[in-house]
Amino acid sequence: MIANVRHYLANNQETNRGTINEIIAKRPLREVYMPAFEASVKEAHVASVMCAYPRVNVLYNCENKLLLTGVLRGEWGFDGFVTSDFGAVHSSTPSALAGLDLELPTGIYFGTELQKAVASIDLPIAVIDNILVRRYAKMIELGWFGPQPKIKPIPALAHGAISRDIAVQSSDKRFPLNYAAGQLC
Repeated sequence: MIANVRHYLANNQETNRGTINEIIAKRPLREVYMPAFEASVKEAHVASVMCAYPRVNVLYNCENKLLLTGVLRGEWGFDGFVTSDFGAVHSSTPSALAGLDLELPTGIYFGTELQKAVASIDLPIAVIDNILVRRYAKMIELGWFGPQPKIKPIPALAHGAISRDIAVQSSDKRFPLNYAAGQLC
């Protein structure tokens, strides 16, 4: 498994999320929209970030070099790979140059279009190399290649008992759980 933090950035509504242009000043962008993502990168060392549908200050998230390369990789030191939300990519070369590594789910822009861009010298092959290195380095680091761990059964009863105990400890004491009856009493 690879942890993926999403939806980077300003994906706060469903209406017109694929076309809306969120105009956000620098301070609220930094203080409201970015802290959870920054913590995910710096403290949790997340392996993958998913760019969102909307545009932020004119540019689509998946082709926003300031957000993907400047902030995410440059300022925060993100060493994983950036994947798109399903259908959130709107270009090949601008997205690749901005720092997008994987288009999901179809590869409309990151298939034949990228091949054409490299062939026409619009996109340096070094950009493709970086895309592949970021993605596969993280996959190798997390053990996707080589011997796979043996599947072990989950001790559901024991873990369930722990979960129930935690739930009881955090619940309202006026309504204790009756384990024998399996109901509130």
